[in-house]
Amino acid sequence: MTPVVDEMLRLNTFRVGSVEFGADTSLESGALSVSLDQVNSAVRSDPRILGLRSELVHPGESARVTAIKDVIEPRVKISGPGQVYPGAAGRPVTAVGTGATNLMSGVAVTPLSPIKSYVLSSPAEPAASAAGGAAGPGSNLFDMSGPGAEASPYGGLHHLCLIMEVSPSLHLDDQNEAIHAAALRVSDLLAATTLHAEPDETELLGSLPLNEGVPGIVYVACMNSPQHYSNSLSAYGAAIYGLTRQTPPWALRPTEILDGAICGSYSWQMVNNPVTLGLLRRHMAGECNFLGVITVRTRWSAQWEKNVQSNQAARIARDLGADGAIVTWDAGGNDFMEVARVVQACERSGIGTVLLTGEEDPGNEGPALLEPLPEMTAVVSSGIGSNMWFERTPMPAVDRVVGTEQVQLNLGPNEPLLVLDSYSELATLQSEDHYGFGFRSCFSY
Repeated sequence: MTPVVDEMLRLNTFRVGSVEFGADTSLESGALSVSLDQVNSAVRSDPRILGLRSELVHPGESARVTAIKDVIEPRVKISGPGQVYPGAAGRPVTAVGTGATNLMSGVAVTPLSPIKSYVLSSPAEPAASAAGGAAGPGSNLFDMSGPGAEASPYGGLHHLCLIMEVSPSLHLDDQNEAIHAAALRVSDLLAATTLHAEPDETELLGSLPLNEGVPGIVYVACMNSPQHYSNSLSAYGAAIYGLTRQTPPWALRPTEILDGAICGSYSWQMVNNPVTLGLLRRHMAGECNFLGVITVRTRWSAQWEKNVQSNQAARIARDLGADGAIVTWDAGGNDFMEVARVVQACERSGIGTVLLTGEEDPGNEGPALLEPLPEMTAVVSSGIGSNMWFERTPMPAVDRVVGTEQVQLNLGPNEPLLVLDSYSELATLQSEDHYGFGFRSCFSY
């Protein structure tokens, strides 16, 4: 197979082994120095940000990070159109996914704030588990050591945590946009240190040309839209080119995902998505044809709306020539109705479909999946509670907390919210392995 270079993305990886504050922001032999003055300047350039405290946390520390809004891997395009994390917080929406992108592996910019992601449009709606209150961002606490670190892909990263105070006079959507925009500016500051350096590794990835005699595979990423709860077109959450609203399914190039076309709440997880990377690498090896990523918005209100989404996703997969599909999702409850129907519609279209999902806790005395349709004949479990309620992982007390002094924990749909001291031993963890980052295996007989 001869690569079509103009249609491909070259990823240049710069491994970061240590991070410390210094006089200037620079990268030298894997050691990242971060200037507090330069970080402060990048953040406070927006008058909506009233205050900032920056802290570093490192792998192996007895530390807990709470009230997380996002985890962002510093990346910068050095050739090709567009800007990484396009559309997010007002960035250009030029299509990405070609050219070359530098990435900093092992470090993340992690904005923290107790403000909510959105206001529930109905007071009758239940509050989500969140360090910052109802409708907070996903994965909003993790530990840097012990079981809490092992259960999260974030425990092995160096985090530059940005604790920001935003003007309370702003609409909540604008507060969240200000926080995310500031974090992206800091990410750009760090990524710029790679512009004149030699990468530790380079990898050329793309989904063209097609290979002969191998199956065509699509990846269907089902993502919650906050519009359902918030009745807002710009509520904070996982966005596609900046759009968090409910939209029909999209067809994206796989390399667009690696340039951050899906950003917000799960930014780090999407650019490092093992499903996308695994399929691209298999395509490059000639083992399959990775035909594209289909995004499906979940949390529609009526069943007929959910059916439209699933039928259109299956139609796009069929038009792309897919023989198989891998389906993931990132939420819980109601959202699974779209996910289940996507699997069903693909299977009924003759597309063999694998569902990657978490399971309900057996203690709930219900099925492992909310709607176990007969078409779900191939399911990969990412653990109990990973997409539904929460896996009860013991998290020992810690010496240091970065974020909020208290956390709210949701132990299940019929359990009251617990408000606990952030330093204390926690009996549960919001461990959400949507995409297969975990290392555990199990077998059924």
